[in-house]
Amino acid sequence: MEKKKLAVGLILSGLLLALVPSVGQAAGVSFSGNLENGITVSSPDVLVPQTCFNNQLNLKMEINAAEKQTGTVLLQYKYTVPSDITQLIINQAYLDWQLSPNSFLRTGRQKISWGTGFAWNPTNYIGADKNRADLTTEFPGVDALNYEVSWGESAATLLIKPDSDSNSRLNNWGYAFKYGFRVLHSDISLTCFHQEDAGAFGADLAAAVGSWTVYTELAAKTGRMVYIDPDLNKTNRPGDQYYIHGIVGVQGLFSNNWMAQLEYYYNQEGWTGQEAAVHQSYLMDYPLASDMANYFADLRQHYLFIMVRKGNLVEDVSFTCCGFWNMDDQSYILSPAIDYQLGQNARVTLMVNCYGGDSSSEFGSRFNYQVSGKMTLSF
Repeated sequence: MEKKKLAVGLILSGLLLALVPSVGQAAGVSFSGNLENGITVSSPDVLVPQTCFNNQLNLKMEINAAEKQTGTVLLQYKYTVPSDITQLIINQAYLDWQLSPNSFLRTGRQKISWGTGFAWNPTNYIGADKNRADLTTEFPGVDALNYEVSWGESAATLLIKPDSDSNSRLNNWGYAFKYGFRVLHSDISLTCFHQEDAGAFGADLAAAVGSWTVYTELAAKTGRMVYIDPDLNKTNRPGDQYYIHGIVGVQGLFSNNWMAQLEYYYNQEGWTGQEAAVHQSYLMDYPLASDMANYFADLRQHYLFIMVRKGNLVEDVSFTCCGFWNMDDQSYILSPAIDYQLGQNARVTLMVNCYGGDSSSEFGSRFNYQVSGKMTLSF
């Protein structure tokens, strides 16, 4: 699967590069990016080395092939020590066409960000997941066709996601539709999704109330979660049954560059207490198989997210603290971070991830802490 994704990304990148000679002097190409060098120190764990050195190069190429045609490629090169893992990742590679003043088409690997939530987006049916331990982590985009058309204060979006199997039929592809409109001071969207036997429909809303923003997002999705019991049996949620996923949140902006955010997530599809206990007992008996579980992936039903941010804590220094609380097993992640801006092109970041909870909980089952620091040089 990963080889197929890389191959698709390379083909898309090649098509973008082919635009440059095809339009001769009419093409404008710009390059930018950054280099990240970091270190992560973790509490002892059977799967993760205590100390890792991470080197990452991010490159962005933008091509203006014509007045209404542009292209973008985002490449990421990673090298990790001591595991000596080298990765070349094509995060994005897409072409844009401005079809008319009110319509737009994007094709290729792109970032999809539907929904009003910050930590969770139940209506982002095709977009990438998020890393609970570091929300700034960028995941590869989605290979899709994205058509948008707007009129007045309304807009409609159609997403088509081809299946990774080249022999698949059109009815195996993913299709998502969104209709957005504005009522008074509120932005509202209605959405739906279909792919083979999977389906979903939902809505989101965001409204400004003074210096506060109140938002909510609700979706009904067919079952997809899996858990593994000690007998290596995989149990799936029924694919013909819909489960409710919803968030409600509030964000406030205050004087002196303070910001606070609170978000609650309900996941009806999440494991019950009995299912979680059975699964965790399996992982304790077979710890090396713990990579079969998708950690930090909303395994339970009730979560709370909180974030506090202070810009210019002192000159050129900002502070952020994020927290995730699994309200079912009482485990949590607390992540304070400091950013120090060294001039226009350099930044130093120090972050600590503190994990709490017993060994059978979601966030307390792997680490006690992780301390990471990195320097980012932009160009």
